[in-house]
Amino acid sequence: MVARRLIIPLLLLTFCFCPLTPRKAASETSAENRKTGMPEVRVLADKDYFPVLIDLIRKGTTSIDISMFIFKASGKNNNLPTVLVEELGKARKKGLKIRVFLEKSGHDEEINSTNLQTATLLRANGIEVIFESPRITNHSKLVVVDLRFCLVGSHNLTQAALKYNHELSLLIDNQQLARQLTKYMEGFER
Repeated sequence: MVARRLIIPLLLLTFCFCPLTPRKAASETSAENRKTGMPEVRVLADKDYFPVLIDLIRKGTTSIDISMFIFKASGKNNNLPTVLVEELGKARKKGLKIRVFLEKSGHDEEINSTNLQTATLLRANGIEVIFESPRITNHSKLVVVDLRFCLVGSHNLTQAALKYNHELSLLIDNQQLARQLTKYMEGFER
């Protein structure tokens, strides 16, 4: 419970005290961050989120944890969440441990149906899917890759959020935050 209360203040502190500079080469930025001890923070607006998420999944080496309010894969090839399911399946075949935490609503059967449809696709790829208790709404949008890279923000995994909506998320390279977010997800009531 204490870890949950610390997440928002930690994110605010990270955001307030980390300079958001124009993008530099990853090696240059990482070298600067190692010198200063500051986590790397990158703003991902609108369509910028999906390519970064796919890149993180493809480059992942150990684990991927995802918590989403809604994950709407349609099974169609041009559907970005379906592409994401396929990439997660490839990562699972490479041996990554993958867990997806999804909302199970106590009052909205449309969300339940959508998430259950995607859960079926994920499970067919050997991915662990955990539904939260319908007593508490899981409205989080979190991704943690390799207990290092954190995506936190407003993007659901829907075609609208990934392609059309105004959405804003942060990519944060910080192992301490990654551990806290993972612990937060593991503490969800089931």
